[in-house]
Amino acid sequence: MVIRILEVKRDNINIEYNLSEYINLEINKKCQFADVLNLRKSIEKHKDDDKNMLLKNVVHEIYIPVEQNGRVLGYVYLGNFAEEINDFDIKRLNQIIENNIYEILRLEQMKISYKITIENTIFFHEVFKNRSSFMVNHIYNVASWAVQIAKRLNYSDEDLTRIYLAALLHDIGKIFIDEDILNKPGKLTEQEYEEIKKHVRIGQYLARYMFLFDRDSHIDEWILQHHEKWDGTGYPRQLKGELILKEPEF
Repeated sequence: MVIRILEVKRDNINIEYNLSEYINLEINKKCQFADVLNLRKSIEKHKDDDKNMLLKNVVHEIYIPVEQNGRVLGYVYLGNFAEEINDFDIKRLNQIIENNIYEILRLEQMKISYKITIENTIFFHEVFKNRSSFMVNHIYNVASWAVQIAKRLNYSDEDLTRIYLAALLHDIGKIFIDEDILNKPGKLTEQEYEEIKKHVRIGQYLARYMFLFDRDSHIDEWILQHHEKWDGTGYPRQLKGELILKEPEF
């Protein structure tokens, strides 16, 4: 896990928790952060001495491991674009870590949960390959566009991660729909259309009870609503206008 402290000031320290980065770091076992965790000590780098800096154009960076009960939970990263990091209050920094330790632990568990979700999603998409070749590319296209739209609307990194996961899973309910209906080239009959509409409720159920997304994450609700329409002609609840959440519209 990485806690990035982007600005260091005497009276105000802003902390950004980047869940997307957590996922990438967990998957990439060979990343430079593994060395910090293994060494269990603070490390300083300067661009003149080490070209492998975390962020582009950073001049000076410091990595500080965070431990609890002898276990390294992650580390604090400080980076400065203008000059070396001088005269920062390490006692105040440690106090911030102590005050946020439970939030750090919560985020660590969330990171693990998201990683498992991605692994399970990849597995289900392997199943999709044998049922509908269209579905495999479709979900990644939707996920990419949804995140790009959310970025334009200044969603936080944590929200972007949840939107990405919801987009990957938005059609997961179709694994229980007859593949002849999924792959039918022509117009669906009324009975077939009613059958395929079931996938949104199945997807909501899977998100909530298989992938175990907390209701506060809204991922299950976004999946349920992704076929609602502004004029109320969508499904499954015929929601209209602003009763539809913004994220399913992405």
